[in-house]
Amino acid sequence: MKTKILILTASGGSAHNLTALAFQQIATKQFGDTVVIRIEDIFANSHSFTHQIIQFYNWIHRHAPWFHHIYFNIFEFPALMRWGTQTFVSDYYKNLVRDYQPDLILSVFGSLNRGYFEAAKDLLGKQVVCVTLCPEYAGDYGFSVNWVNTNADLFWCHTEAVKQQAIKLGMSPKKIQLSSQLLRENFYQDPLTEQGKKQFLQDELNLDTHKFTLLLSTNGAGSQNHIDFLKVLLPLAEKLQVIVLCGKNLYAHKKMSQWCKTHPQLKTSVLSFTEKMPQLLQVSQANVQRPGFMMTAESVYWRCPMIFNGMGGIMPQESLAIRYFLPQKMAMIITRPQQLFSIIKNWLDFPEKYEIICQAYHDYQSYPLTGQQQIQRLIEQVKASQYSLIEK
Repeated sequence: MKTKILILTASGGSAHNLTALAFQQIATKQFGDTVVIRIEDIFANSHSFTHQIIQFYNWIHRHAPWFHHIYFNIFEFPALMRWGTQTFVSDYYKNLVRDYQPDLILSVFGSLNRGYFEAAKDLLGKQVVCVTLCPEYAGDYGFSVNWVNTNADLFWCHTEAVKQQAIKLGMSPKKIQLSSQLLRENFYQDPLTEQGKKQFLQDELNLDTHKFTLLLSTNGAGSQNHIDFLKVLLPLAEKLQVIVLCGKNLYAHKKMSQWCKTHPQLKTSVLSFTEKMPQLLQVSQANVQRPGFMMTAESVYWRCPMIFNGMGGIMPQESLAIRYFLPQKMAMIITRPQQLFSIIKNWLDFPEKYEIICQAYHDYQSYPLTGQQQIQRLIEQVKASQYSLIEK
């Protein structure tokens, strides 16, 4: 019997979509053609108004992260929340549920929990299993109350802090399950050997094998301050080299390439969108990144120390990763380019200080149940309920 799974996501940055993709990849690998999985960007497909809201969110992320505190608090306002649960469950979604007849609905975006699960159960009956997959790291300010729908059958999260926040918001502890972070399938591969790292640096990136390698990351919204960072790093060129990620931003790639050609003293490798993030994180000594949950999970998995990029301000939901990892000495935060120079110079001059943050990564322990195991357990439970319904 085939199990139909509907994953609800939204393009507010790329992390939610990547979470949906990770679930699809791993579930398909585990269960083959006995599962049918549909990923649906509800806000983009259901209404032009909700699509524009998400586009505005991404514009804020690229140009004015500080402004998101206003955006965030408007949508967290309780009266609007109650109104939203009744209003934004569109006819598009209801027709989709009727036509697709999912056995499992998985939400990986906070605002696609409230109202959507209830609508599905009204249409299909209680046999449809509704699950929230919350990838955040901490609770309190920045944690959207949208994440917690007490009518969900399961709340799946990755840290004890989020579990406690869900309980605080009314979720039954019996409905909460924890696992390690869920990543795309290509992250679960054998680590590079020392020789493999050297070959990747030389052959793939045209970089040296003996220099401190810094990764400048971007994200799905295209946020980056690469040239500002590269300028201040020039005095460290003798010991430092940089990998510059531009994602799908062709303009940024062209601009970075031109700058690097005019400043050859700082060895750089400028890359467009790549599926080789596991390798890049393994050959880098640190990753300069926005504190989004997916990039953070990827850095933690490959033990690549994080320098959180706070240029332009910190968005409310980004503060969750900061509050979780800074006290554990697994990350540092910068709000000005000169701070990046100071951190890297300090690490280069005093390697024992860099070893402190590396040791924090080796000491860190995620939840023992893996994301892959949680997927297998969840789908097996759904399949078991399908068979029990047939027997009845």
